[in-house]
Amino acid sequence: MNIKAPNPAALGLAGFALTTWLLNMINAGWFSANSMGMVLPVGTIIQEVDVTVTVAEGLRGAWKQAAAIARCRAYG
Repeated sequence: MNIKAPNPAALGLAGFALTTWLLNMINAGWFSANSMGMVLPVGTIIQEVDVTVTVAEGLRGAWKQAAAIARCRAYG
């Protein structure tokens, strides 16, 4: 079974784009400066999710490497 790993970079870039877009709407005057409260939670949540995905992928890679080493030792 060959499982394709997700790419955490896409989530990070999407989060960066979303927070930049929200800040530009405030700078353009579409929202008041008091709306900064909507940008910070979005950026924080997306960053936490991106870090979680990255850590999970790192652990997945470590387990795959450990399994490959165990197979090499088992078969000589």
